[in-house]
Amino acid sequence: MYRGLDPRAKCQDAHAQAHASFQALAEMRGRVLPLVARALAHGGGDAPMIPDYAPLEAYPHGAPEALLESYTKRYLDLAAYYASENRRLAAYVDGAVAGLREVDAPQPLGPAPRPVPFSYVLAETMRGYWLVLRWALFPPLTMVFVGFVSVTSMFHPLTSLGLLAPLAIYAAVRAKNRLAVLRGGEVPEIVARTVTFGSGKMSNWPMTFTRGWRTEVRSYSGAGRVTHFQYRTSRGAFGTTSVSGVEYDGVIVCHPDNPNLAFGVPDFGSMPRPDARGQWDSSLPLRVWAATLLALVLVSAWVAGSFLLMFYEMHLFDLP
Repeated sequence: MYRGLDPRAKCQDAHAQAHASFQALAEMRGRVLPLVARALAHGGGDAPMIPDYAPLEAYPHGAPEALLESYTKRYLDLAAYYASENRRLAAYVDGAVAGLREVDAPQPLGPAPRPVPFSYVLAETMRGYWLVLRWALFPPLTMVFVGFVSVTSMFHPLTSLGLLAPLAIYAAVRAKNRLAVLRGGEVPEIVARTVTFGSGKMSNWPMTFTRGWRTEVRSYSGAGRVTHFQYRTSRGAFGTTSVSGVEYDGVIVCHPDNPNLAFGVPDFGSMPRPDARGQWDSSLPLRVWAATLLALVLVSAWVAGSFLLMFYEMHLFDLP
């Protein structure tokens, strides 16, 4: 009954806690190391820091009474540290297992035709505009863009829309192909997969990493990669496609009537993924919403500004 008040007993209990925490941490470390190797082989991104933890020394039975309190505090601190490290590595294990499961067995896609959510339609429609107009947000190019619109508007307020017309055609064709695959496409059987080096080299450049259907944007330094796929559709037709960027471990979606009309997940503006029913999940990543709405604002402002300028020159209204 006086064990809790005995300094030596307290020290022994603290040492036992530290020993148990260390054993749990060592077991977790053994689980993390092979997962890190698999994840890195699949382009799994940043690996956690995994120190070579020094083993806990044996309990000092002959320690003098005056040092027992400091020993007790040290062992409790070590137990807390080992437990914290165990939680950190366990969080990595959970994420890595989920990511590798997505690579090994991605969520199946239901049979076609399937409905395409409005959010996907909007994202795919505006993606073509965004790929071009995003460069106008860089300050040097912003001045060039504004200068071009201002000069062309001097001839006629709607002249600047002439540049928007080919952009609208490009965006419409791009969206049409992707929406057709989203509506009637399938995940083909991969026959061959090869990876080659791209021509570019990046340094801390944001790149999209994909596992199955899951995408994540991370900073990347190194040479670009091109992943080439050969596949067979459910109708026995063969096709090929390539995904540029970093090494691609995601899903390929192709149209069975046109096998060469195929895209990787990052090639879609909507970053699609199926839900548990095999239908498209209508939610979009935050970065996709941001790009879609910003492109919509830029195009709407361009068109509205041109027409307002025309109405002003026609004296249909006066500025205050």
